[in-house]
Amino acid sequence: MKKSAIFSTLFLFLLVSVASAQISFGPKVGISQSKVRVDETFTVDGNTFNYSTEDAAVGFHIGAFTRLELGSVFVQPELLFTSSGGKVLVESDNLVDDIRTLRYNKLDLPVMGGFKFAKFLRVQVGPVFSLLLTDDARDVDVADQVETNYNNAVIGYQAGIGLDLGKKLYIDLKYEGNLSKLGESVEVGDNTFDTDLRNTQLILSVGWNLF
Repeated sequence: MKKSAIFSTLFLFLLVSVASAQISFGPKVGISQSKVRVDETFTVDGNTFNYSTEDAAVGFHIGAFTRLELGSVFVQPELLFTSSGGKVLVESDNLVDDIRTLRYNKLDLPVMGGFKFAKFLRVQVGPVFSLLLTDDARDVDVADQVETNYNNAVIGYQAGIGLDLGKKLYIDLKYEGNLSKLGESVEVGDNTFDTDLRNTQLILSVGWNLF
């Protein structure tokens, strides 16, 4: 009976909190500057290949968000289609150096939490769960065959600030890093090498509150 009473009290408290929370919902779009983080060296048949991070690539995202605010505390989950990537420099002893642009399409679920100050400024941090949909970087004709083996699901984190311009327009500036690898290994011909490939982003978003 005591446990039932405790659970009932907690459930009632949760209902009252949600009922009193301010809810926002709407579309969200934005752009990003992303990089492929990699620093690997492979040797195949006497040829050495070095993969390193080169310039950033411009990406975009589009989707929707919802936000629950209770006082100065808020939780903001989002569902976004994201196109990101970056450039990788491929150096070899016997071949001409080459810069490859890698691009990935993902389904991202960031769950941001944070605090709101002065009714318009937010600080936020939270996990992001990503599902890899497509990529154009599995086959790179540097050796006879180079194929990167990607993880279909990746866990990362986002942190940043936000501005609420009135009650309708929301702006977010966030950095995204990886907690798990995007690329696990590289196959060069019949050889397989472990690798640590990650995709980081600097993200600028605009959201419109429909409520």
